[in-house]
Amino acid sequence: MLSWAVVNRLIMAFAVGWVALRDKPLLRKIWLYPTRDLLGFIVWCMSFSGTKIAWRSSRFELQGERMVLRKDASHPS
Repeated sequence: MLSWAVVNRLIMAFAVGWVALRDKPLLRKIWLYPTRDLLGFIVWCMSFSGTKIAWRSSRFELQGERMVLRKDASHPS
C-alpha cells in the first residue's frame, strides 16, 4: 500500500510538473513530494496524542471524553 501511494504521488508530480509545466528542477527534487506527504501524515497522527490545544490567542485543554475547558492566556500552565 505504501509503495503504491509513493508511486502514485511520483506519477502525479511528474504529470503536473514535467508534462504540463516543463519544470526542470522537478526532476531533481521529485522525491520531496512523497516525503512531504509522509511527514504530513506523521504530524496529523501526532495531533491526536495531546490534550492541549492552542487556537488563535486562546488555549484549551481536553478533560474526559468531550469536555473542553478554556485556559486563561495570561496564566500559562
